[in-house]
Amino acid sequence: MQQFITTEFDILKLLWRYKQLSGREIHEKTCSKTKWAYSTTRTVVERMVKKDFLSKEVFHGLIIYKAKLSKVKVFASQISVFADKILERDAEALLPLFAKSEALSEEEIAELRDLLQSKESEK
Repeated sequence: MQQFITTEFDILKLLWRYKQLSGREIHEKTCSKTKWAYSTTRTVVERMVKKDFLSKEVFHGLIIYKAKLSKVKVFASQISVFADKILERDAEALLPLFAKSEALSEEEIAELRDLLQSKESEK
């Protein structure tokens, strides 16, 4: 189960929201939080490509990045780890937290519920 550093997760969230962004756009949307130089942002993004978290393609000379990981699957894995390791509880107990959150749509919450139920039945 993959664990993400905060910045990686922030970049994934941006790409889930915007579908695709250039390195410059990612930097502009994260630099107020990270305080990084553009070259540092690009290094992190390229490492995420190597880890197979992101894909990249060239479009009219511009490198465009997209998330390769499913938002719901990433949420499910992170929730499962947190519930199990930190709370020592069933991950499904955390689902009500998402009902009022804008992080996931109703369809994504339903998909998340299904994933968590299948993970629990595997135990």
